Amino acid sequence: MSRIVIQTGARLHFGLLALGQSPPDGSEPGTGREFGGVGLMVKSPGFRISLAPNSPIENLADSIVHLGSSPAPALELIDRVGRILSRYRERCPAEFRPAGMQIELQETVSQHIGLGTGTQLALAIARGLAEIMGEGPLPVSELARRVDRGQRSAIGLYGFEHGGLLVEGGKKDRSSVSPLIARLAVPAGWRFLLARPREFVGLSGEAECQGFRQLSAMPTAVTDRLCRLLLMGLLPSVSEGDFAGFCQSLQSYGDTVGQFFASVQTGVYASTRMAELSEILHRQGIVGIAQTSWGPTVAIPCEGVAFAEHWHQKLSGDTYWRDCQFEIVSPMNTGARLSSRER
Repeated sequence: MSRIVIQTGARLHFGLLALGQSPPDGSEPGTGREFGGVGLMVKSPGFRISLAPNSPIENLADSIVHLGSSPAPALELIDRVGRILSRYRERCPAEFRPAGMQIELQETVSQHIGLGTGTQLALAIARGLAEIMGEGPLPVSELARRVDRGQRSAIGLYGFEHGGLLVEGGKKDRSSVSPLIARLAVPAGWRFLLARPREFVGLSGEAECQGFRQLSAMPTAVTDRLCRLLLMGLLPSVSEGDFAGFCQSLQSYGDTVGQFFASVQTGVYASTRMAELSEILHRQGIVGIAQTSWGPTVAIPCEGVAFAEHWHQKLSGDTYWRDCQFEIVSPMNTGARLSSRER
């Protein structure tokens, strides 16, 4: 039996388009949809996961091994993988239900830093299990259903499947998966410098749910502005390779979303260190700095490798930023990569 190896990327999410708006009833405008948003995939950091069925003697129990050298805690990850396996087995057809599996986490990523790692991990495992059990490629919506992902945003789902810059249209009801509205390849020469404080994590789990409950409905005027920035700014700029236009639109989009979430995350940025970094870079003429999801990671667009390396060296070599981590990443314009090899 072949061993399946899956390599994922990471998801940058620049913010949702609507929250808590009622469907229009003639008396007050509304979108009729909730969430939606825009984001893109980058090649790293990512998961590299190897899956294979246990031998017949051992197939009643899973063997989960953490081999990666990432900062992600091994026990937390192994526990999370166990929960993903349980959900998958509960929701897949009985004839394709996997028995004991050997799973090696060869490359891993820190959790709760705004890069959508939970979704990439869960979908990678679901894709590998479906392949091993002979179901072949399944729609990402089905993989997501089996591992309970896509409850709000679907950017990570479509990013896993397609890569690129992605726009989702929002959910008409809580049980549906937000539809993919647009997908564009990001110019291959562009780079993003990811920055985050080392000892800070974004909201997740119940804290994230509580954060959403604290927010009032997003005004339709805000949704209208975001949609205009998206349709008349971000999308055409990426399509035409207009880096300056992309940065201006992304800055405006991120600032608008950040202002809406400021009451929950204490400002446009979740981390005061990232807010400080943004201000410093703005004074240097750099625009387009946007937080991804709940943060704390921010993405700094760079038109090319030389610019990205200059700022990476400048910031990572400055002792003032020793409490922060910086990484240059490339756009990922394909879906997660799956390969097989004999055991």
